[in-house]
Amino acid sequence: METVGSASNATARRVGGGWWLLPAFFAILAASSFLLFKNLGTYRLWDDEAEEAILAEQVWRTGDTSALVGTNIIAYNQGAQLHNLHDRANSPLPFYFLAPFIGGECTDALHPRLPFAVCGLAFIGLFLGLLWRARVDGTTWLLFSMAILGNVALFLLFRQARYFAMTLLFSLAVGYLYLRWNGSRRALLAISLLLICIFATHIITYAGVVSALFVDYLAWHRRERPLKWSDWAVLLLPQIVVGAAVLSVWNPFRTNMGQALFANSLGERAILFCWNLRDFNANELGCSLLIVAAPILFLAGFRRSCFWRGPLAIVVYCAVIAAISPKVLRLGWPFADVRYLAPLIPLSMALGVLTLRAAVGNRRWLALPLGLIAFGTNLFNLGPLLKDPSHEGNHDGFHATPVLFVRELLSPVPGPYADTVEWMTANMPPGASVWVLPGWANYPLMYHAPQFVYAWQLANPPALQFIGLDAIHFFGAIPPDYMIAFGPYIRDVEEVIARERGEGVDYAEVAVVNRYWANIHRPAVIHHAFAAPEKFDRDNETIRIFRRLEKKPEPPAQSQIFFP
Repeated sequence: METVGSASNATARRVGGGWWLLPAFFAILAASSFLLFKNLGTYRLWDDEAEEAILAEQVWRTGDTSALVGTNIIAYNQGAQLHNLHDRANSPLPFYFLAPFIGGECTDALHPRLPFAVCGLAFIGLFLGLLWRARVDGTTWLLFSMAILGNVALFLLFRQARYFAMTLLFSLAVGYLYLRWNGSRRALLAISLLLICIFATHIITYAGVVSALFVDYLAWHRRERPLKWSDWAVLLLPQIVVGAAVLSVWNPFRTNMGQALFANSLGERAILFCWNLRDFNANELGCSLLIVAAPILFLAGFRRSCFWRGPLAIVVYCAVIAAISPKVLRLGWPFADVRYLAPLIPLSMALGVLTLRAAVGNRRWLALPLGLIAFGTNLFNLGPLLKDPSHEGNHDGFHATPVLFVRELLSPVPGPYADTVEWMTANMPPGASVWVLPGWANYPLMYHAPQFVYAWQLANPPALQFIGLDAIHFFGAIPPDYMIAFGPYIRDVEEVIARERGEGVDYAEVAVVNRYWANIHRPAVIHHAFAAPEKFDRDNETIRIFRRLEKKPEPPAQSQIFFP
């Protein structure tokens, strides 16, 4: 934030404060609170959220991330994240942070999301506090307000029961302490402890943050205030000790998930790097034209190191994420995992504001309209030239994303899980077994309707760690009582039903949940539906439910169409 203060000094008169600053501070917090908490518990948890909430409940019950939940098991991708029936692929801190807030018996969506949304409010408060301390001028303050409130990607991440809010908060604090470091050992220790928190929250994010900081240190900070050997010891030893302790238990290389780190070739990693940059822009994590303009301004005579340091940090971070991401390109999902790029958002906001502020100088009459366009629409992300590649976001071309977001908050968009859970609870007896396809759709249903047994998650014959589990968990071993097909997965379910029919077991379709099948509330902007999907195939893009018939089935009645 020292960079913020120095940049604004060069373009406008510093104002030591003003009567309006305190009301403005609380006005931004109030607006942020609306964007964070409005209808926070309305949507059911989607798959990653539900898995995190269930594991947090297990931490509360057992003290560890056990995958055995009563008669069920959390076995995403056939248990790829598990070692000795415990989740060992994901960093543990989010589960332990969430556990006290939801306890061991929670089925609503508000309680898991609330603590992370509070972290989001703390992030906004810290960001504003740093601006206050930097004593930026009024125009810069207004531009930062637009950048914060207009960054829908930021608020979507904060509204998830996931690790995103924690990594954003820790990364902002680390960045501030790094830029303001004056040789204090206490500050170095604080940086080390915050990096430990990032490591225990999300290892991939940790690698990106540390790499970006290290490159920046070598290129710039080392010349301003180099670290001594004793400084390096204070910075690194706590991370090494605590990191080793965490990895001794939660180590993805002990699971099948760790194999994904070696699944892509160097060429595919290069493609993933390009996807990271492309989807950084498409998901509006920052104003891309302003970020690209920053080094151009430097060459044009605006000699501020932040105009080089910021873009370089973004490139380094995206490159490291591409190098270590567990995403496998051959699986056919042609998008970057932009959630890994979350810590770049505060840097991108600051860089965008400082670039715009330098370009317009003291012309407030020009700065504020340009700020509204830059931070309130997707024009500076080349929105008019882009198409929605996922066909789920309903926001092709040019649009004002904050307006879409507020409209959604005021009129929430129904998702697939609430109505499916409602039908299951009303029509299926407790203890009934159900096979759900795709596999990730098990976990929202398991969290919100834990009274059922979620079958066939594991391959048959079983891997060593799964020997001894109930046969209902192994594919094809015992026919489940129900089958639920989400969207196009109906074809796979119908093939299995045809196979089971050959074994003397038949199923009849008993309900169609008339909702679009996909995870429309995901945090990535391009995968988030700000309006209810209307144009979808009612035969292949809804949720269809089948019930097992007796050995001598009667002709099934016509399927019930479930209109919530």
